[in-house]
Amino acid sequence: MQTPDLNLLYYLDLLVTYRSATRVAEVLDISQPAVSAALRRLRMLTRDPLFVRTGRQLIPTTRARELQSELKPLLEKWTQLQKEPEVFNPGISARRFSILASDYIQYLFLPPLAQRLSRNAPEVRLRVIPSNPYKGLILLAEHRVDLAIGYFHDAPAGLKKRRILEEPATCLLSVTHPAARRFDRAAYAKYRHLSIASSSIGSYTKALEKALARQHIVRRIAMVIPSYVTAAHIAAKSEYIVTLPKSIADAAAQMLPVAVLPCPFDLPILDLSIFFPKTMQDDPGHQWLRNQIAECALQIARQTVPKTSKKGKAARYTIGKLLPPTPATDG
Repeated sequence: MQTPDLNLLYYLDLLVTYRSATRVAEVLDISQPAVSAALRRLRMLTRDPLFVRTGRQLIPTTRARELQSELKPLLEKWTQLQKEPEVFNPGISARRFSILASDYIQYLFLPPLAQRLSRNAPEVRLRVIPSNPYKGLILLAEHRVDLAIGYFHDAPAGLKKRRILEEPATCLLSVTHPAARRFDRAAYAKYRHLSIASSSIGSYTKALEKALARQHIVRRIAMVIPSYVTAAHIAAKSEYIVTLPKSIADAAAQMLPVAVLPCPFDLPILDLSIFFPKTMQDDPGHQWLRNQIAECALQIARQTVPKTSKKGKAARYTIGKLLPPTPATDG
């Protein structure tokens, strides 16, 4: 291997990490052709293809992984030696962030977060990626997104966790549903249900199934869908029951002919957390974004939502409970 331009080694490290020339270009804030040109030079220098395209990913060869493993500690040390302490100024920064979030998390967090960004960080750009029920936090572990918000109890190694908010779950069904007037354990077991898609062992759906199994109850699943919001609309026009976060259920009740009823047995609490790579823990911009989301959680926890009682009287309730960050997990 010839003596390379040191910058090429940074390109190699990032390409192995992100497995995408497009993502590397975003991280470095350069054009994708510039990344492709660097890869061509790396291939000439090493006399190895280094990456094989599979679908949308660049899969590193054995040689590429070996080079990264050997060079990464040196690159990190060199970066620390030459880098001045970074200052992140949200008022002028044009940094781009990506967040993995389900439609439930989007509904809960994006309005207050957008309000904060538009007011305090007008040039910061946020990309929201829908949660993939079959990949869970793998996208985050592969550094394809900056952070995730949600209920994940099987986070891969290499991720940090910051608990921020919890709220209860409840049951939602059409006002014309046969069980709307008498909703008990027998009705829950008798009628068919909507289920929120997830294959993750740490998902809320799996936690719910475990809670049901302890009480010897089996849900009759009619449909499995990936959207919490859509589930409420389907329940409004069918005889399906759906178990949802209370914030989503009560918002749906303001717009749809549905009843929000307490489950006839205890449900697991939805405790929500921010998940992010350990490598981003001390990044000033990333810290700022995590703190903004935590502030949104505080705002959500303090928020009260109007609700009409059975007697027709107006009432209000708080959405959830704020969870203080745990130093052992968030640092």
